[in-house]
Amino acid sequence: MTMNNETPTSKSQIGFIFVFLTVTLDMLSIGIIIPVLPNLINQMNGGNIASASIAQGWIAMTWAIAQFIFMPIIGAASDAYGRKNIFLLSNIGQAVAYVLSALAPSLLLLACARIVAGVMSGSVSTAYAYVADTTEPAKRAVKMGQLGAAFGLGFVLGPGIGGWLGDIDLRLPLWFSAIISTCAFFFGLVFLRESLPLEKRVKFSWTRANPISTFSFFKTNPQIIGLAAIKYLNDFAHTALPATFILYALYRFNWGPKESGLLMMSVGAAGVIVQGSLVKRIVKAFGEKLALLFGLICGGLGFVGYAIVSDVKYIIFAILFASLWGVYGASMQAFLTSKISPHEQGRLQGALGSLTATTGIFGPLLFTHIFAFSISDNSGVHVPGASLYVSALLIFLSLGLAVFVTKKYPSRIEH
Repeated sequence: MTMNNETPTSKSQIGFIFVFLTVTLDMLSIGIIIPVLPNLINQMNGGNIASASIAQGWIAMTWAIAQFIFMPIIGAASDAYGRKNIFLLSNIGQAVAYVLSALAPSLLLLACARIVAGVMSGSVSTAYAYVADTTEPAKRAVKMGQLGAAFGLGFVLGPGIGGWLGDIDLRLPLWFSAIISTCAFFFGLVFLRESLPLEKRVKFSWTRANPISTFSFFKTNPQIIGLAAIKYLNDFAHTALPATFILYALYRFNWGPKESGLLMMSVGAAGVIVQGSLVKRIVKAFGEKLALLFGLICGGLGFVGYAIVSDVKYIIFAILFASLWGVYGASMQAFLTSKISPHEQGRLQGALGSLTATTGIFGPLLFTHIFAFSISDNSGVHVPGASLYVSALLIFLSLGLAVFVTKKYPSRIEH
């Protein structure tokens, strides 16, 4: 006779390990295309960087619109059918999107492929819901930070691989990402455990999954509106990086996919260190409240550094500050999930995902137009880092809001 010696804690830890590895594979496939896609758009657009920046903004917008429409559907579906099924659907859907992108002969068809990718981009919000399912509130900031390390790990290896492959052929990384996403699907199929038991699931409702009606979630949960506003400003600021930084580096430093990939590897490595190690120490020492404020200060300084640096060797200082921005993200997720009941964690992440998706609709268009204008001959003032300065301003505005919103919050989240 055998006995099952697994405790609820050990089961939770095993489940987290598998979701960590699944997310790492998923983020690896995304990281691979980061240094390549803007360069591919630039190549397909004839080599005009300002014009390519505008095209990049429109393509990013189509991806974000698709994500905005389908993110709440995915969130509601994960509450009804379980987290594992959504992980698997997202992984195989991303694989299809990468294949379509690799085959796209025009910017229009590339935009269509990115729409498919936006529809299937449900792994991140599902991962956060998985952690909320399996971790008590007081320990979530640490787990969110460790999960953030999975994102960072994918962005450590991914851009380096993508930059190296992109130096051979700009479409090769897309094929490789399709393979990685397929591997993530089979890995999750075999090893990932379901975190949401049947008794905690809720019936799927199209009303709750409506992308517009998901904002009613904030109306019925006013206790998180202030936190959501802080997150919105930071998510909006972040869109400047994927929208403009690769082309910004091409223009300012004459970097190709390989050089951009190496920089992104550095950013990812710093993120892994922060999320996997420093978040736990900072939260333990100061509590979630001060950790959140500290992360926002560092994030703003990091963007200023990216914008102002003119010598490549000094960009390491910008990376160090920007990586500490991750302390804010883990603390923010811990505060948000602690204020929502367990059976609505998936809906929370779906609503937050929809909110973030709106930043992806408007942010890339704004920042790519700012960048294009700042380097154009018609610009009265030549400031290539203008879009990054605007991002820094938004982060510092969110810092002021965070001081106000968290004024009555305890320094630490209790059980």
